[in-house]
Amino acid sequence: MTQNSRSFRALRNAVMLAACGALAMTGAARADTRELVIMVTGYWPPTNNMLRPWSPNPDQNGGMWTGQNWEGRGYTIKAYFPEFPGLTGPNWGKGTGDFEIDYQDTDADFARIVAELKPVAIVSFSRASTSIGWELEPAYQRFRVASGEVSPPGRSISLYSADYFGATRPTETSIVGDAVGTVHLATLPMQAIVDSVQQLNTVGQPEIIDPFIANYNPATPNSYDYSGSFLSGFMPYLAARYRGTHSDVASPDFCAMSGHVHVGTSLVNNVPLCVEASEATLRAVIDALDLALPIYVCQPADIAADDGTPLTRTNRGLTNNGVTEGDYNAFFSGFFDALAYTDIADDAGNAPPVGVNNGVTEGDYNAFFRTFFDGCPG
Repeated sequence: MTQNSRSFRALRNAVMLAACGALAMTGAARADTRELVIMVTGYWPPTNNMLRPWSPNPDQNGGMWTGQNWEGRGYTIKAYFPEFPGLTGPNWGKGTGDFEIDYQDTDADFARIVAELKPVAIVSFSRASTSIGWELEPAYQRFRVASGEVSPPGRSISLYSADYFGATRPTETSIVGDAVGTVHLATLPMQAIVDSVQQLNTVGQPEIIDPFIANYNPATPNSYDYSGSFLSGFMPYLAARYRGTHSDVASPDFCAMSGHVHVGTSLVNNVPLCVEASEATLRAVIDALDLALPIYVCQPADIAADDGTPLTRTNRGLTNNGVTEGDYNAFFSGFFDALAYTDIADDAGNAPPVGVNNGVTEGDYNAFFRTFFDGCPG
């Protein structure tokens, strides 16, 4: 062992002892940066029954909520849907609970739940007119809420279909101020979802589910139904509208994507298959979210999980309780090899970088130790 390596080891150990002492005194606050919630909603069966594993309501999930850190990917899945007690369909009616088949109720529930969850993605499901379809809807529009409203030039826009009680169209909802014909686009990874769900079919055998993207051409807007003029179109319009007003990636309320899936009526008799298709859909959404979302940390020195594994976009499910020994070990494991995850500052030591940044330099070393002992903000 050379004198330099002995000196480095001594320095490393001394700094580590100081770090442990400082963190023990201040408390290594948890990295409560953001819970990555995917909000999913359903309406008539099978789209309520297939989402039960992700409902946080024990009365709906059979006492087993599977949405926390789902499949170890770092995302929380929370599902909301109505119940239809005593009914067997096909006419399910208004239902009870969250997202009843009612415009005013849906609007109020949506506002309440997104305020609570601050979702990074919203995926809504509803029953379709197809048989075994898993239909991705590319766009949603604001239909007319009253007969006195006029379609814009060149457009032929119908009234919203009537729901069941009270104000039967969304005349008392948040969309009233939107212009008739306003269109919001889906931003889910639609082709990836189709490809993922398609794998549930067996090559050479009749299809048991038919995933596809509805045909939408903005150049011929009157040829598309915009997911329909009932709640199937209203709900994803709300979601896409919310996403559009929460599009700043630096915001703690950033919503990266939203969209709607229409589920075939014959699939009501095959809920296990619908659960599998929902899982396939969510996996594709999470893959896309991993690329769309930043790595959420509590401060620049929070570069690793508690076990010292450097944080990446695809290992969000690892345990990370803020600035710990894991960050220290990860930094020293990578800094002298100039590994990219230790490049936390510019050359002047500003973290995050704001000036010239020539990769891993003394600026990163200085920034790490300037912030490491502070732990996470309380």
